[in-house]
Amino acid sequence: KRHAEGDVTPFDNIAPDQWLAGTVAYVARWGAFVTVTAPNSDATVDGLLAVSEIQDGYLENAQDKLKVGQKVRVRVRDID
Repeated sequence: KRHAEGDVTPFDNIAPDQWLAGTVAYVARWGAFVTVTAPNSDATVDGLLAVSEIQDGYLENAQDKLKVGQKVRVRVRDID
């Protein structure tokens, strides 16, 4: 996941199979940025959700499935 400047340590110990609630902040053809709140914290990050991760099977355009403000469930796969 991409993140804004700041402390991301609340996300360090999240298991890769743990689902978190998020809100779509921006959508483009290639994917979306989703604002995610760490469990038991008010820390948030904006993470990149690639178009290839939005659904099973091929999806050409993330804008066909996601809208700004939409609530989604995501997993944190990587923090950089």
